[in-house]
Amino acid sequence: MKMELIQPFINSLDAVIAETMGCSAEIADVTMEEGNYQRTGVAALVGITGEIEGRVILDMDTAAAHQAAGELTGGTVERVEEAARETVCELTNMVIGNAVTELNNIGFKIQGSFRLKFTNGAASCLVRETPRPLYCDL
Repeated sequence: MKMELIQPFINSLDAVIAETMGCSAEIADVTMEEGNYQRTGVAALVGITGEIEGRVILDMDTAAAHQAAGELTGGTVERVEEAARETVCELTNMVIGNAVTELNNIGFKIQGSFRLKFTNGAASCLVRETPRPLYCDL
């Protein structure tokens, strides 16, 4: 595993969680591997294209995602599942944006290309490769 590629994502995750939620992130598993992914909570996936290609997945425990949604909205949330999905997606966007910027600053030419969010066996997709965002349910 090339830590120069992984470390910007770890640093970004820790910084985003600290800034938005006032605590540190607990990183359970970081891998660079091919194969199938099994979601364990509320997850968002971002495709990476350019000199480096692959997927980055932020998978947050469901209870933690619900707590994060409540904290980021300033209180209780009426539609908890939807708010948790949107929170995980927003946190993922922030993490990926920071990490991609850091990698580009040190010479890699990459970008985030698409986003998926997963909960309860369902997925929805936002594709940004077109001039106008394309939303689809999977």
